[in-house]
Amino acid sequence: MARGNTIDVLHVDDDSAFVDMAATFLEREHDEVTVRTATTPTEALSTLEQADIDCIVSDYDMPRTNGIEFLETVRETYPDLPFILFTGKGSEEVASEAISAGVTDYLQKEGGTDQYAILANRIGNAVSQVRAEREIDRTREYFSTILEHASDYVMIVDEDRQVQYVSPAVERVLGYDREEIENTDAFDPIHPEDVPVAQNAFVTLFEDPEAELTVEFRVRHADGSLRWLEVRGRNRLDDPVIGGIIVTSRDITEKRRSGHELSSIVDNLPGYVYRHRYEPGWPLEFVKGSAETITGYTTTELEEDVSLAEEIIHPEDRETVWEGVKDGLDANGRFDLTYRITTKDGEERWIRDQGQIVADPMTGEEFLDGFIVDVTDHKKREQELRQQKRRYEAIFHDPNIFVGLVDTDGTVLDVNQTALEYITASLDDIRGEPFQETPWFDHSRAVREHIVDGIERAADGEYVERDLELRRPDGASYTVEAVFRPVRDEQDEVVSLIVSGRDITEE
Repeated sequence: MARGNTIDVLHVDDDSAFVDMAATFLEREHDEVTVRTATTPTEALSTLEQADIDCIVSDYDMPRTNGIEFLETVRETYPDLPFILFTGKGSEEVASEAISAGVTDYLQKEGGTDQYAILANRIGNAVSQVRAEREIDRTREYFSTILEHASDYVMIVDEDRQVQYVSPAVERVLGYDREEIENTDAFDPIHPEDVPVAQNAFVTLFEDPEAELTVEFRVRHADGSLRWLEVRGRNRLDDPVIGGIIVTSRDITEKRRSGHELSSIVDNLPGYVYRHRYEPGWPLEFVKGSAETITGYTTTELEEDVSLAEEIIHPEDRETVWEGVKDGLDANGRFDLTYRITTKDGEERWIRDQGQIVADPMTGEEFLDGFIVDVTDHKKREQELRQQKRRYEAIFHDPNIFVGLVDTDGTVLDVNQTALEYITASLDDIRGEPFQETPWFDHSRAVREHIVDGIERAADGEYVERDLELRRPDGASYTVEAVFRPVRDEQDEVVSLIVSGRDITEE
């Protein structure tokens, strides 16, 4: 493995002149890349044994051993080494065979030097991904060593609730081996009655990258007994090393035996829980939590008048809500619905209502336990995003304007139908290709140079305007007033470019 950011590449091609030229251009395109060359797979395997190689770039059509056969040989000893097939023989059959054999990437040789910028980018991405995965493995091993003797146990849970890591202390707290917990659903050991609490805490953490939350619930010990845990969660899904929600759990069984009940759990949640007996009439057992903040009604008002549960539902949503509850309970004993309510002072709000049927482990009596949280702000954000999307689509598909979206390196990402009407190629033909090499400009080197200049200046943050003399497939000339416009992210970094224009031939 190379040190620091250096990337050692082994380029294999039976054309010695080509590998030497490719090495020169790759090292010029990427400062960290160092290229070793080999003209046969046998020579390449010898190099692999003697040097730390970060990525292989190989031709397909070579004497005696083709690129796919070479890939299969490499995979036997180096299963994770990035391998890019860079070949002049391009076909769906070759691409399919390469993917089946486990190739990291596939790139067809083209004329010109732009292909080396693309290849260098592909190499950098492939090596970065492998290094990141190795760093995650190293970090997890480091965590395990530190946490081995801790009194609390720590888990890393991914967005699908799967346990990616659990510290050795889980055996002292719950009696399970790590192997029994890792790669399982994190909710499996939780007492069924407490699943709604854990589920809604998980949803809150998942939806808010800044969230940190503490809840308490019961978990089944390996010996069959129940233990109360104080569970603290932090969202680290965006952390490339962690990539999940960090969950720290402490056994508080003795504390809970002092008389704390469900209210101590829901007080820490942005919503309220309820329980109905699962029988005709749905007798209400209790409502606990911030019901008044959400509905305007106190928990006492809701407990004393069970009909309020239906009356606060927006009239236009009631039928859909009750059908959703019935369908969910009939199908798997649970439901998850989002709908409108009318608060005590007449305000319309959106809530998320999750419930499930649970049974008392001692008596077998069934209840409907649920949790309600206010999602009004979230719904508003969804509506704003939909409006922004519709505005974007209206602009992008304007029949009077050519519009294209390209990467900062000039790779075509998307083009509207208006622009496609001036060439014979389809969007699939040009997507992923350098914009300056598309059919609009293939008739004029000068125009392509203008395009490259516009893209480079826009990628640096400049707003660029210029007129371009183009030609239709039938040979007719036309003039386009083109604009190269940078698109920035929240950190004011240029992340893509909008290239737009209009036909000004008549003008």
